[in-house]
Amino acid sequence: EKDKALKTSKSKLKRDEEIIKCRYISVAAKVIPKHEDIAKARATLNPRRKRKKHTISARKRRRTEMKGVIPQISNIPEEKLKSCVINLSSKITEISQHQLYLFYLGKSFAPTPPLPDYSLFRQDIIQFAYKLRWAWYWSCNPPKVSKDASSQSLAIKAMETKLIKSEETKPIKVTNNHCLELYIERVTKDLLQTNTSRNTTLPDNLPSESRKALEEMQKWKDIVIRPADKGSKYFFLDREDYVNRVRTHIYDKETFEKVNKLEAENKAKLEISNWCHKYANEPGITVKLSQWLIPNGSCKPGNNYVNPKAHKPEKNYPGRLISTGCASSTRNLSALTAHELTKVELDYAIKDTNHILCKID
Repeated sequence: EKDKALKTSKSKLKRDEEIIKCRYISVAAKVIPKHEDIAKARATLNPRRKRKKHTISARKRRRTEMKGVIPQISNIPEEKLKSCVINLSSKITEISQHQLYLFYLGKSFAPTPPLPDYSLFRQDIIQFAYKLRWAWYWSCNPPKVSKDASSQSLAIKAMETKLIKSEETKPIKVTNNHCLELYIERVTKDLLQTNTSRNTTLPDNLPSESRKALEEMQKWKDIVIRPADKGSKYFFLDREDYVNRVRTHIYDKETFEKVNKLEAENKAKLEISNWCHKYANEPGITVKLSQWLIPNGSCKPGNNYVNPKAHKPEKNYPGRLISTGCASSTRNLSALTAHELTKVELDYAIKDTNHILCKID
């Protein structure tokens, strides 16, 4: 049996030498490499290190081209800066490069704000603490759901909680969770300390000349700045010219009709209240929801504004009229309509950009 084992081991070693071309060296026969050989091996590794440095610089270069990094004004061509603004104002003859640079940064850019109002800041911290305590309370005491509750009633409650939201969080007493109270205490202490100290001011993300240009533009009272209807350009318009552009749309008798303000508000409120009474017995229209839909005294009429069309210079940049219903009497009704439309699936309807891209694929 020993002879058979030796023959099999020798055959395996011979097979490895022929196929893999390797040698089995015993520990005693192994020679430690000399210092010169180690130095030569390190010298061969130098090109790899240089390649690694090259990749790091490439990463830094890519990071500078990322969206979150603010480009410097010296690296932007002058043609790109000038293409951001279309000046239709007769009162502005020259626009500085730093003023154009502010519009080149776009709508998503936010300059470093001044010091906040500490009284409002403390109120925000208190509201944050209230929300944390209420979350802990409802996790320990979940709302009781009756066993006979149907899926329809649960869906109605979920709709009410999603649509009808209170503006302020009700105060709650200190909870019995020591960890939560300790966390709130430490966070409020750190936030108040960091904001009251003078050394914690954020660095300005704008050059000093661009900050001066922003302050100068804030003093423009006779000039209206509007974004283009399509694209990322901006328009400089005289206030009189802008008002005339809006009036050409509003005074169109085929589209608009002149009414009394109070009569129009009362008419809209009456129509909405009649609609709520008409569909009061329908599933989903609860008493709480109907009271929320009926407008109160804080409602205001909608606003109209015009965005010029940059792609039609041959027609003297005509404007597109946009009417907003923010804080109007139909605000809550439109929110309910949008919520109900999310439940409807239509083959020809497009929800957003991602939806149309999925349709194309």
